[in-house]
Amino acid sequence: MATINFQDEIYATLTQRGNVIATIKMSGINSVSAVLSKLRSLASGCVGMVTFKLRNCSQGWAQCRNIMLSSQTIFGREAVQLTLF
Repeated sequence: MATINFQDEIYATLTQRGNVIATIKMSGINSVSAVLSKLRSLASGCVGMVTFKLRNCSQGWAQCRNIMLSSQTIFGREAVQLTLF
């Protein structure tokens, strides 16, 4: 993705199956991961394939990506050994 400067004005949206899950307008950040982290916290109950749209109004570019969101609780579980005997 393109670069984001600290003073840039950013618009970002998460959609799933045509429904807007979360949208945000931000400035004072300098990474795509910070934008995605904020959107993820707004859409904490959303799991599955989503479309992440990012627009930098200050630099004049926009990008769209499909990403998979998974439940936070899955990663916190301990592994279980299964046997066939």
